[in-house]
Amino acid sequence: MENNRPVSDTGDIYPEMSKFIDSNGFKFDHKKEITIGEFEKALTEKMHYVAHCVFNEKQYFPKSNRAFINGEEFEGKLIDYLKDSNYWDDDSAEWVYCIAYDGHIVKIGMSLSSLKKRYASYSCGTRKNMRKGSCSTTNYIITESNYHALTKDMKVEIYGIRIVKAYSTEERFGGRKRRMESLKGRGYEEWVTDIFIETTGHIPILCVQHGK
Repeated sequence: MENNRPVSDTGDIYPEMSKFIDSNGFKFDHKKEITIGEFEKALTEKMHYVAHCVFNEKQYFPKSNRAFINGEEFEGKLIDYLKDSNYWDDDSAEWVYCIAYDGHIVKIGMSLSSLKKRYASYSCGTRKNMRKGSCSTTNYIITESNYHALTKDMKVEIYGIRIVKAYSTEERFGGRKRRMESLKGRGYEEWVTDIFIETTGHIPILCVQHGK
């Protein structure tokens, strides 16, 4: 099957990919990045291992009727994720997550709902959608990078930090009261990223929008 998979995008489809991948592979050494264990020490708490990335192939999804990778010209979904913890589809919390290649952190992000939903959004970053201009550039970069990592036999794993949802009662509009959710995910993402920067001296290599 490997010979029938598309080659990694090095900028032919989306020029920005050339910042991350060229004909020799990644333009960064993921093994120089901090490990999950090292970052947990900096955070002083454990993260949950929730899922791992696989090729979008029949062997991983035998009961699905979806379109699978079927040749070098395939431009649909290249990768997907397999659940390793019930936290993967936990919709009762917000999440900060880390993507790790061979245990080394390359990306920090957040989700206001389940991680499963966030990574379903990442999966919209297909080549077909990029050519149409209808997908998020972040979704495309992460999807293509994770795909490239798999082609290089790297383990692509997802770790999460669970954030308990908070609520407050607001009073406005003539004394009316309403119980409302207080979203904390974005603030926690910035907090965790700042700890990463304090520990390593730089942002995660695939955090392409941090600080913008």
